Amino acid sequence: MSPGIRQRLVELTAWHDGALDWEYPPGSSPWSAEERERFERAAAEVLAVVRSELGPEFEVVYVPL
Repeated sequence: MSPGIRQRLVELTAWHDGALDWEYPPGSSPWSAEERERFERAAAEVLAVVRSELGPEFEVVYVPL
């Protein structure tokens, strides 16, 4: 994968880490509904690029939050 998409995956991972209440992990997410929607849109965009870059010989599975 291109360096740009790899960097974007690192950024999404850091962003995703904010979805968890690290003080009480089984509790509710600190994210608002809007934050979650923004993340899901960004993840879907990156997923499309990853699938495109890797090609049809790879199956990339994404399980939303």
